Order: sequence, then structure tokens, then C-alpha cells
Amino acid sequence: MGTSEAYLVERMAEAQVLTVKLEAPKTVSRKLGLAISEGVEKAALKALGLIDAAG
Repeated sequence: MGTSEAYLVERMAEAQVLTVKLEAPKTVSRKLGLAISEGVEKAALKALGLIDAAG
């Protein structure tokens, strides 16, 4: 018996691996922060577009 990481390392020796990236699961607060950030970015881009169009 071994860890999932040891299994993956063993399998990597037998296969072509392009990228392996481990990330911590996103918490509810992190998801909310990302959603708010995305909303602010979209609003700012829309405002800049309207300002540019008004010239």
C-alpha cells in the first residue's frame, strides 16, 4: 500500500506527462472572492468601453 503521490510518480515513469499541478481545494470564501473580483473586472472593462465609445 502506498500514497496516491507515490502511485502517480510510479505511473509518470511509464507514461508521457506534460504537466502535473496540485492545488488546494477552493474554499467558499475564496470562490466568493474570485467571483467578486471577476465581476469588478467585467464592470471596469465595460465602463472603459463605454467611455472609449463616447470619446
